[in-house]
Amino acid sequence: MKRKTRPQGLFVLVLYLLFALCTMALMVTASSVYENITVSMEQNHSIRTNLSYISTKIRQADSIAITDGRIEAYEKGFVSRIYFYDDNICEQYCEADMEFDAEYGDAITQAESFETSADDKAYYINIGIDGAEYPLIFTKNK
Repeated sequence: MKRKTRPQGLFVLVLYLLFALCTMALMVTASSVYENITVSMEQNHSIRTNLSYISTKIRQADSIAITDGRIEAYEKGFVSRIYFYDDNICEQYCEADMEFDAEYGDAITQAESFETSADDKAYYINIGIDGAEYPLIFTKNK
């Protein structure tokens, strides 16, 4: 009696190749998802770090003024001027009596918008980065 092993062997080989193909497709998809998550997390971290820097500059100031759409945070004879210039949020740190010149500041982050306002209770800053709006609110000290 003869055994027919050829069709069974071919079936096992095809099944193994199908399994390998599915595994490869799953790995490619997973690596793409991982890359997207990593890029998103890096962007989120960068935005949060820049907003935290701006918040810290404002909170550590002795006094704050909003002038012509920029924030001036005064501290011990120096001023940090935070403003929007050339699609960037910039900071100019200098002596308080120096004239303001937007070109001398350092870029903090790229942004689409930077709006400032104040009332008798708080300072309001709205920053647009990558199509999202990030509001910052600081209460005034009395």
